[in-house]
Amino acid sequence: MVTEIKNQYYKKFDEFLQTKHEVILEKYVDKIDLIKEVIDYSLHLRYVMNAVFFEEVQKTGKKLDGPTALIPFLYDKNNHYLIAAYKLAVFGLINPSNSILRAIFEGITQIYLLYLTNNEAELYYKKQLGLLTPVEKKELKNKYHNLKPQMVRNILYCESKKKQIEDFYSVISNTTHPSIIGAMGDIGLEDEIMKDTLGGILALGSANIIAYYEIYSDDLDNNCEIPNDLLYKVSKELDGFMIDIIPNKPTYSEKLKIMFKPPNQT
Repeated sequence: MVTEIKNQYYKKFDEFLQTKHEVILEKYVDKIDLIKEVIDYSLHLRYVMNAVFFEEVQKTGKKLDGPTALIPFLYDKNNHYLIAAYKLAVFGLINPSNSILRAIFEGITQIYLLYLTNNEAELYYKKQLGLLTPVEKKELKNKYHNLKPQMVRNILYCESKKKQIEDFYSVISNTTHPSIIGAMGDIGLEDEIMKDTLGGILALGSANIIAYYEIYSDDLDNNCEIPNDLLYKVSKELDGFMIDIIPNKPTYSEKLKIMFKPPNQT
């Protein structure tokens, strides 16, 4: 005998998520409104920069090529993931949202890797396009450990900042692989967990904007300014904590303008 289910279990769970959604929208309205601002500016920056790329092609016929050609794609990917993390979070699906936040963090470090390094960026680029020679494949594997996230962080950061970056990555990794008890966190609505997740969306969304603006600031000066007011609002909302993902290895940091530093909040 076959029992016809007719989706009654999914319907009940969906109703549960809808109820959580309404509570979250009302309880965390300030953070949610600010997240929407961050996402909106992220998409605006994409629109403006794509217009700059198009104008350059029209004028010179030269298209983006080489490792830096991947940066706009990584930025777009981060924007899409940011929206996904937000959509999951406002329905109370915290663990999946945090899993996506880790991918955004890794995407930001990859953007800096492509912009700041030479050999590593070339290997990353050729790997993505399937253009590695046997010698390069060996170098990528043996010397750079296939440019896994840990290796990328080792390349970009040093000293106390490296520890801060590692600590932050450890925190979001723990939520990506939660304990059995932690895996049940999506069932309830823990205030601190919810605030941390929404705060992570704000912090990483802002870091993504900063990375893209740092790289293309010369092209953007006459088109749009870095949104200092928005970034300060985010910093204030996070009580002064905005994860700084800007590389600090002396070899690379001199190339960056470091145009935004969160104020010290008390």
